[in-house]
Amino acid sequence: MKLSHLRTNHVKEPLGLNMSRPVFTWTAYDTPDKKQAAAQITVSLEGKTVFDSGRGEDISSLGYEAPIELLPRKRYGWTVTVWGDGGDCASASSYFETAKQDEPWQAKWIAAASSGEFADKERQPLLAKDISLSGNVASARAYACGVGIYELWINGKKAGDEYLLPGYHCYDFNLEYQTFDVTELLRQGGNTVGLALGPGWYKGDMIFDRYHDLYGDTLHAICELHVTYEDGSKAVFGTDDSWRAYPSPVTFSNIYDGEHFDANLSVPGWSEPGCKAESFGTVVYEEKVPLVARRGPKIVKKQEFAPIEVIHTPKGETVLDFGQNMTGWVEFNADAPGGSVIKLSYGEVMQNGCFYRDNLRTAKAEYIYTSDGKKRRVRPHFTFYGFRYVKVEGVEMVCPGDFTACHIRSDIDPIGSIETDNVRVNQLFHNAMWGQFDNFLDLPTDCPQRDERLGWTGDAAIISAAACKNIYMPAFFHHFIENVGMEEEYHGGAVPFYVPAPKKAKPGTTGIDVDPADFMSLPEGDMAAFDAAIDKYPELRAAVDALPEAERADFAVKVITENFSFEHGNRKGAAIWSDVATMMPWAVYENYGDLNLLRAEYPVMKTWVERMRRDDTEDGGRGLWLRGRQLGDWLALDKPDPKDAENPFGATDLQYTASCFYFYSTELTMKAARALGYAEDAEDYAALSQKIRGAVISEYFNPDGSFKIEGTQTACVLSLFFGIYPKGKKDVVLEQLKSRLRAKDWHLDTGFCGTPFLCRALSDNGANDIAYTLFLNDDFPSWLYEVKLGATTVWERWNSLLPDGSISGTGMNSLNHYAYGSIVDWMYRNMAGLCPSEEKPGYKRVTICPMPDPRIRSVKMEMDTASGLYKVGWRYDGDKLRYNIEVPFDCTADIMLPCGRIEKVGAGSYAFDDTL
Repeated sequence: MKLSHLRTNHVKEPLGLNMSRPVFTWTAYDTPDKKQAAAQITVSLEGKTVFDSGRGEDISSLGYEAPIELLPRKRYGWTVTVWGDGGDCASASSYFETAKQDEPWQAKWIAAASSGEFADKERQPLLAKDISLSGNVASARAYACGVGIYELWINGKKAGDEYLLPGYHCYDFNLEYQTFDVTELLRQGGNTVGLALGPGWYKGDMIFDRYHDLYGDTLHAICELHVTYEDGSKAVFGTDDSWRAYPSPVTFSNIYDGEHFDANLSVPGWSEPGCKAESFGTVVYEEKVPLVARRGPKIVKKQEFAPIEVIHTPKGETVLDFGQNMTGWVEFNADAPGGSVIKLSYGEVMQNGCFYRDNLRTAKAEYIYTSDGKKRRVRPHFTFYGFRYVKVEGVEMVCPGDFTACHIRSDIDPIGSIETDNVRVNQLFHNAMWGQFDNFLDLPTDCPQRDERLGWTGDAAIISAAACKNIYMPAFFHHFIENVGMEEEYHGGAVPFYVPAPKKAKPGTTGIDVDPADFMSLPEGDMAAFDAAIDKYPELRAAVDALPEAERADFAVKVITENFSFEHGNRKGAAIWSDVATMMPWAVYENYGDLNLLRAEYPVMKTWVERMRRDDTEDGGRGLWLRGRQLGDWLALDKPDPKDAENPFGATDLQYTASCFYFYSTELTMKAARALGYAEDAEDYAALSQKIRGAVISEYFNPDGSFKIEGTQTACVLSLFFGIYPKGKKDVVLEQLKSRLRAKDWHLDTGFCGTPFLCRALSDNGANDIAYTLFLNDDFPSWLYEVKLGATTVWERWNSLLPDGSISGTGMNSLNHYAYGSIVDWMYRNMAGLCPSEEKPGYKRVTICPMPDPRIRSVKMEMDTASGLYKVGWRYDGDKLRYNIEVPFDCTADIMLPCGRIEKVGAGSYAFDDTL
C-alpha cells in the first residue's frame, strides 16, 4: 500500500492558510486490499506529539478534523497510517504551517507620505527599509499585505512564487495577508526589505463604468518579519514610518488597460542595502478593515509557451501567436536604445489576417516599456491579460526566442481527463479545461481579458459541477463561498450578480462621502425611508432639498442603484446567479465528500433559501419566487431581436425560471441538512420543496403536461431535470422538448439556465441519441462549431465568431468564457458514466453507467477523485462493446451496462463485453 495526495484543508503543505483547526485528507493505492479497516492520525510540533487520534475505524480519508488549538507561526507535522482489510498497511507524513492566528500585529500599515512626487496619489511607490541581522538565520517568515497589488522583495530578489498579491476578495470586509518563507533570502549583517505597490482591483479602474478608487485612494502595505537565529534567539522587524519611499518605474498600471514601465526611472538597488537614490518619507496609515490570513490557493505561474508563429499582417504588423488562449502575460528580453519604446498589445483573435482587440471593449490590454539602453528581462507586475495573440511594436527584428507567454492562475491542478476517437470532441474537452484554468485566478471570473473580469456568480454556479471533476477545487471554491457569504449577509440574504460586489465610497452623483450600508437595504420607491437615511448627511440632505419635488424620486433611485449597487439589483438576487450559494457547496460536497466544508458552507445555503422564502411569504406564500432582478436564460437564442443582434435575453418565462431554481436550491439545502444530521431543517426544506414543486406545476402547467407559458427548450429541460411536471406526464414534457429540437433541426437554442442540464435531461430520460446529436453537431449553434473555427477555449456566445471567422459583435463577446464548458459534466456522468453517490459522496460509492453511441467509437476517462483514481473506458469492437473499469481502494461501484447487466464491485480492475 502507498499513500498520496496528503493535504491540509485541501492544500498540499500550506504555508499560512487561514484555519482554526486542521482537516486532513489523503488517498491510498497500490494495495491488494479492498477496504480501509482503520486509520490513525498523529500531529507533532517541534518533535513532540500534540495529538494522536488512536487507531479508529471511522477516520475518513475525505476529511478528518483534528480537535487541536493551533498556535501562531508554527510548523506542524502530521502522519497518517492506514490499515487495509487484508492486513496491508502504510504511513505517510506531511506538514502545514500556521499564520499569525489571533496574535496582535507589531507592524503598522504604511503609505508614502503625500509630498514631493507622492503628492499625486496615482504615483506608485516602492517602500523599503534596511535592517541588520545579528547572527546566522535558522528560519525567517514574512507576513505581508499590500493594496492594491503588492510584491515583496528582499535583497534584490522577489520573495515567493506568487503573483498579483493579495488577490481579489471582498476588501471591504477583510484583507488577506500572505506568509512567505524568506529564510534563504536573508543573511547575517545588512539586509533590505522592500514592497512594490500598484493599484490593482483596490484602487484602479474597475467595473463597467470605470469606477476609480473603489476601495480606497491610497496605496498602502504592512509587513512583519520574524527571524529565528541559529542560537535560538529571535528578532521581529515591521513596517513603520521609518521606511523610505521611492517613485516606482511603473508609471501606470491598471487591471484592464495594462502597464507602463519606464526603465529610465528605475531605482537601482532599491531593495538592496546601500541604495543611494533620493527617497521620500512614509507615514502610518489607518486601515480599518481587519487582516486575516489567506483563505485560498496561491496565484502562481503554471506554464510557459513559446510562440508557434510570427505573423506579418497585411497592415504591416508583427504578431506573435502562442497557440493557446490563456491568462497571464508575456515576458521578453529588452535590448533597445535608450528612450525607445516597446509596446505589446494583447488580443484573442485575428481578423482579416490582422491583429484585433475591439471585443475587449474599453480595455487597452497593453504593456509599454521605455528603454534605458540596458538589457533586461521584462514582465508586468500589477496586471494580467487574456490573450493568444500579441502585437509587438518598437522592435526592429522580432526574435521569437526573446518572448515567452506565461500562464498565470490559482495553484490548482487537473484531476480528470477524457479522450475519445473524435479529435474535435477531444479539443472541446481541452477548451473547457482551459476556460476554467484561465478564469480561476483567485476567484472564478467570467472572462480574463475585457473590461470586466469579475466574479460573476451565475457563471460560477453552472460550471461548479463540471469544474469539480476536471480540477481539484475544494479550497478554491470554499474561498469563493466565504466571500459569497460576506456579500450575502451585507445584502440582506441576496447574492449579488458578482462577488466581490464593490461599494463605492464616494458616490459620483453627489461627491459626498457616505456609508453605502445606510442605503443598500432601503425598499425601492420608499421616499420616506430615503429621507430618513439622508438626514445623517447634511450635504446630501441639502442636495435633495434643492431639487424640484418631481425629481427627488429619480435622484433617490440613482443614488441607491448607481452609486451603491454597481451590480445592478444585487439587493434582490437572481435565479442561477444567486443560486451559486447552494449549487457550488453541493457540487463540492458531492465530489469531495468533506462534511467539514459542507458544515461551514451550510449557513450560506440556508440564508439564500430563507431570503427567497421571505420574498415568497411577502407575496402571499404560494410557493413561487416572483421577485429578483432576473436575467433568465441568459444568452439563449430563442428570442431574436431584429433591432439588437446581441440581445442576451431568452424567451423562457422569467418567473418560471426563478421558481424552478427556488425549488432546486431548496432541494439542495434539504440534502445538505440531511448529510449534516440537521433533521429539523431537512424536514422543513423537504416540505418547502414539495410546496414549491406543486405551486410551479399549478401555475405553469396544464393537467395534460403542456405548458401554460411558452414551452421553450429550456422550460422543458428544467422541468425534466428538476422533476417538476404533473404526475405521470414526464413523457409529455420530453416529447415537447423533442418537438422543439426537431423544429430547430435538432439544434439547441438554450442559454445559461438550460444548457448545463440539456444533455443530462435527455440522456437520463431515454433520449441519449438526441443528446449525442446535440453534442456532436458542428454547425451553429453547437459546442463543436467553435472548435471547428479554431477555438482553444470556450466562447461566451454560441456565435462569437461567424462561419467566415469574423467576429459577430463587440458589445459582449468574450472568446474565453467557461460557462458552456459545463457540458463536461455530461461527458463524465453520461458518456463515460461515472456518477458519485449522495449517500457516500466523494466517490466512495459510485454508479458507473456508460451510455455509448456508435458515432463515438471509443472513450477513455480517468478521474483522480478524492477517494482515488477511477478509470472508465469503452470501445466498439466489431459486434461487441468492450468496457474496462478500475475502481480504487476503499470504494465500491454499481456497474450498470446498457444491456441491463448490473455488477456490484469493490476495488479492482474489471473488463466486460456486450454483444450488440
